[in-house]
Amino acid sequence: MPNTQSPDLGNLAVGLLVDLALAEWRQHKTEMRYFEDLRRIAKLCGYQLFTTTKGYEAKDITSNKFVFTTGEIGAIVEWLRQMSPQISR
Repeated sequence: MPNTQSPDLGNLAVGLLVDLALAEWRQHKTEMRYFEDLRRIAKLCGYQLFTTTKGYEAKDITSNKFVFTTGEIGAIVEWLRQMSPQISR
């Protein structure tokens, strides 16, 4: 029997936000707005997104270390889908 784990509610919420940003981008074709939406989602998950001459980078807000680098905006989407919101109490 395969190992089936139920998805984390936080992952589902972030996935939904990413899907909404992607749908907005597909409809209006504004990459700048799309990246800003992804930046807000990343911040919700505890990361900052940056554009660089090579593409995109993500930095952990707590440790201030870069944790993800890519040349493709689509890779950010897949990376974010694995994240959960960081809710401070």
